[in-house]
Amino acid sequence: MNDSSSSIAQSILEFVRRSVPGYGIRGGFGVAALLMTLTLGYNSDSQTFAADHPGTANTQEVANYQSPPLGHSGWGEVGANTPFNGDRIQALFPNYRVESSQISLEGMLYPAIEVYDNSILVARMDPQDANNPNLGILRITIYDESIEGPGGVTIGTSYNQTPGSSRFDCFPGEEYLTGYVICRSPQSDRIQYIYGPIQRESRRPMMELPPENVLGNARLDRLEWLNWQGR
Repeated sequence: MNDSSSSIAQSILEFVRRSVPGYGIRGGFGVAALLMTLTLGYNSDSQTFAADHPGTANTQEVANYQSPPLGHSGWGEVGANTPFNGDRIQALFPNYRVESSQISLEGMLYPAIEVYDNSILVARMDPQDANNPNLGILRITIYDESIEGPGGVTIGTSYNQTPGSSRFDCFPGEEYLTGYVICRSPQSDRIQYIYGPIQRESRRPMMELPPENVLGNARLDRLEWLNWQGR
């Protein structure tokens, strides 16, 4: 391609980026990046949960919309008193696409609300009671690095680089979180930081934390907000 053609192509691409709502992926990957749907542990055709594939790395692209951060009270306007209702969540996040679905966990199907930016899975919400949506949301799981957590932490941040990690209370994950480390901050017992997957040394007991140098380099895989009653 000559210089003139290259200039025209760049002008057209810039025009599309500015003119088409929701277009573009951070970092300038362009049109091809919009075709990528590489979400952690989730396949939109099979509707499987990360629990079924705990060793899958988070390789999805970064979402486009600037979302509110995840904090002690919840995610934006979604919090302890928000009903588990897809239409309600869609109204609170008009720039996202919200879908009601089912997830598979240890062979059982459970309802979930999933939030997308284009084809990118941004977050998933689980109900307090699948039979009573008015009881609200039990858990919000953040998968995308476009959403900040406490102190500005984002998915992919190492344990050592996570603000306040020196004061974290951490413990090894079990069952579908085997190979991960779960941490909580004294500043908010509603937020869980999940790091991993971390390869276990053959001599290390299953329920023992990895050495400091190993944990220190582990990457934040997801953030969870938990609706503890009475907190």
